Amino acid sequence: MQSIVALLSSFIKQPEIQKKIDAILQKLTIMIENADDDCVLVLLDYLKKMDRLTQETKKQIIGSYLSQCEEHVKQGISLKERTEVRASGGNKYCLSRYLNAAILLDVSRDEQLKTILVCLNNTTIDISTSSFGGFYYLCKDIKEAGLMADCVLLLMDKFNLDAADHSIEKLVGFLPNIPEEYITDDLKEKLIKKMTDLVKALEPKFTESMAEQIKFHNYEQFMANSLLHAKMYCASSKLKDTILDPLISRHFQIFVDLLLQLPPEKFIERLWYPFVCRADDSGGITEQQAEQIKKYISDKQITVDQMSPVFQKAITLGYIGTQNILKQLLPEGMCHALDVVVQT
Repeated sequence: MQSIVALLSSFIKQPEIQKKIDAILQKLTIMIENADDDCVLVLLDYLKKMDRLTQETKKQIIGSYLSQCEEHVKQGISLKERTEVRASGGNKYCLSRYLNAAILLDVSRDEQLKTILVCLNNTTIDISTSSFGGFYYLCKDIKEAGLMADCVLLLMDKFNLDAADHSIEKLVGFLPNIPEEYITDDLKEKLIKKMTDLVKALEPKFTESMAEQIKFHNYEQFMANSLLHAKMYCASSKLKDTILDPLISRHFQIFVDLLLQLPPEKFIERLWYPFVCRADDSGGITEQQAEQIKKYISDKQITVDQMSPVFQKAITLGYIGTQNILKQLLPEGMCHALDVVVQT
């Protein structure tokens, strides 16, 4: 193997071969100006690995390609579709491509940051389902470029206090992309206020006069898709402890109260769902909440046969620890009877 490598190395060093390699690399450099989508990054990466990104070449590429890319990015980004941040969306000058190219071309951090801040100031974050993915990747790109510390407050200010469902989900998508070391006391206070205000804007959906089942469904979606998902994807213990856990605990009691207002058949149908989403330790259930649910089951005279599908569903969906959590909610004597029914 070593002899083959030595032979190839000797072959490449021949003057005639070197001239051909130089000609190819020169053409690759020129191609960058007209390259589509991620071809630019592939070509740049290749040139760098071949040690052909000289200062002169970098200057040429920055002047011909990156300057156009930068001007486009500064105009702001549309987040109306999931693909427009990551993919080109019909235009090769998207943010992630600019950042990756800037890194390969050794553009200074200050210059990158200057471009990103202009971009963010000209970017509107629309409240809609389709823009959630786009916003998540926008934050992810900025984090991977090491620029989140300087952009975090500006990004947070982009959240409108809109009562639409997905306003809070954007904040949820934002939290995992804040590195732990950037979470200052000041930022925590701002995040707590922003989260509280967003939740408050959503509350009319759960307090307006409407059928209890609709009200419960809205709250169930809010708990699962917003608060519980936020905790699931947020890596920061600081944000979990100071923002999410208190918020979840407060709203989980309201959720249980709404659950107990459902008729027995709907109660049984939905009982497994909220607790399965929190299948760690006690599932987030307080002793008082467990007693409330036990009392409901006894008062409504719900039978073992009626309750067994709840346990079967937990097994089918494969949630670890779900049955043990649900057993805390059952009146005395029902646990053993259910074990027998499920096993048979």
